[in-house]
Amino acid sequence: MTKLEQHIKAQYPFRFYLLRGMCLLTALFAVAAIIIYVVALAGGKFDFSSVQNTTITYTTTQIFLAILLNTVSIAGIYLMWTLRKAGFYLFFVTRVLLYYLPVFFSSTEQPALNELFVTALVMLLFGINLNIMKR
Repeated sequence: MTKLEQHIKAQYPFRFYLLRGMCLLTALFAVAAIIIYVVALAGGKFDFSSVQNTTITYTTTQIFLAILLNTVSIAGIYLMWTLRKAGFYLFFVTRVLLYYLPVFFSSTEQPALNELFVTALVMLLFGINLNIMKR
């Protein structure tokens, strides 16, 4: 643990552990999403409607982009774990792109509102801890 992490942990113990818990939880979900997309890419049958409450069908290009964006979001999570603000911004951009990925490929599809709610809640919880992160 670096000196900055020790200082933040001593000064804001609840927020420090909240940030760490959020990082672990979101990393777990990002890894699970990558696994799901890899299985779908490999020809496995996966009904995305059970996860996203939508009838969107993903093309191979969309699956590759989703895997890439989830991998980049894990990099953002790692940066937040090390208390860097750049991680929040990287994670935010990848989540917004993932949310609108179906819209970019099909103008008729609308993103699910429950996904927007969860994404906004996660961004809010990470954003609360933005002032304790360093540049």
